[in-house]
Amino acid sequence: MRSLISALFFMLALSACDNELNLISRDFSVSLKSIDGGAAAVGKAVNCTFSVNGLDPDNGDQLLTMFDIEGGNGVIIVDNSEYSPGESFEYDYKTNGKLSFDFVPTTAGAMSLKMSVASEMVTRADSVRLDVSTPDMNVEFQNVPDMVSLSDNVEFNLLLATDQYGVKASARFVKGKGQVYISGYDATRDEGVALEHNNLVVFMPESTGETLIEFTVSSRYGLPVRKQITIQVNP
Repeated sequence: MRSLISALFFMLALSACDNELNLISRDFSVSLKSIDGGAAAVGKAVNCTFSVNGLDPDNGDQLLTMFDIEGGNGVIIVDNSEYSPGESFEYDYKTNGKLSFDFVPTTAGAMSLKMSVASEMVTRADSVRLDVSTPDMNVEFQNVPDMVSLSDNVEFNLLLATDQYGVKASARFVKGKGQVYISGYDATRDEGVALEHNNLVVFMPESTGETLIEFTVSSRYGLPVRKQITIQVNP
């Protein structure tokens, strides 16, 4: 009888202790998904979501997020901030539980994108496989005249068809001299001009004879495309 009473007191004391301690779980799970599926292209953003599940709201551990790539290379963009493989950053998973970001591959081929979250005690990771192709970037010129006068300002169009990220264009004179503006901006400046689908190009000649202009169109992460046009400038 005495042992039974002692056991009851022990269980009551243990229950009270649990209520007072309010034990905090430091474990959680993660899940990485590609919204666009497994297909991707160099220079084209792939929308992804990374979820942290089962996170105890009383868990005050610092959580650091990091990504890595096996078999290729690329960057991720989170809230307009760019991160390279191996860089870590903080994100408030307690508020949302889900991180939305863009992955932009910079190389082609089969690769694995891995995201991980680490606290002082726990590290959890998940990955997705991507088959990254080399995308087409079609650049065409429309209404380019064969012959103009030195006093003319020439207008024609640069047409762009691509899904690549952050496409810009620049221009240089292989033969002749002058000025080239795309959508109102000087295209001969080193930083280039951001492109849309249809872009107005203005050429202001400054020398006579054959003028050869080379345009370089490139995305922020992909390979450049170079196109040349020839215009005869008469006095």
